[in-house]
Amino acid sequence: MPGISSKATASLKRLAAIINRYEQQTSFEVIEMRVWDVHPGYLSRSSLLGQHVEIHAVYSVITGKKQGYARHPETMRWRNHLAELVRIHDLTVGEMLLRGFEHNSPLHFEPATDSVSLTYVDSPRRQFELLVEKYTQKNQQGRIPLPRINSEFWAHHHYSVLARGVEGYKLAASKLRSLPARELSDSFVTYITEILRQPVESDALNEVAERILHLIEDRVDRAEQLRKKSRGELWRSCFHMAEKYHLRTLLQSTIFADTILP
Repeated sequence: MPGISSKATASLKRLAAIINRYEQQTSFEVIEMRVWDVHPGYLSRSSLLGQHVEIHAVYSVITGKKQGYARHPETMRWRNHLAELVRIHDLTVGEMLLRGFEHNSPLHFEPATDSVSLTYVDSPRRQFELLVEKYTQKNQQGRIPLPRINSEFWAHHHYSVLARGVEGYKLAASKLRSLPARELSDSFVTYITEILRQPVESDALNEVAERILHLIEDRVDRAEQLRKKSRGELWRSCFHMAEKYHLRTLLQSTIFADTILP
């Protein structure tokens, strides 16, 4: 494959082989399938790469009208929501790129076929509980630590929420203030998860960029140069600055996977 490294070529072959296995499968008890609704920044390395494969498998089964896993609950819930599946794929890819992985298997946008709300196999709050159980047993963790209380969850997501619009951000912040301080609310986690399904707004995203640049400009002498970069380059540079200067509030933010792709 010209232009693609041998490592990337091998990864594509492995991906194709795994997808083929899903397409041929007739009993969905054999393989556990999961596309997480929580942000991929919370996923460990193995869960992140596994999610990327499973998104491709679900997409392939649906678009190719394959029988394998066609009746699996994870496949069925995405059948009329391929646009959202592609969004989660791209978010997963953004997280992979932040962690230094290559990616050479894009998915193409497919319009949603109906307006029925996407259902959850488990609520987003329950998914955090499942990840805690899984990672405690395996001694794993993601880029972002799993949240224990509402304020931690908000700290991870507030830039991403702001990027969807100032009014929505103010409303979410108001809801947070009304919640118990030492709990992780099922309704609040679901509420934020639903907000993040919305596309980013250009003006709001610029506001987020300015806030982040303000945090790092005291430590760099080229903040103005950063402002001139393309969108993907700007966010990638900001993340690298956060790594260099150990800015935990930024390193644990969901916003970078949202924005790193062009």
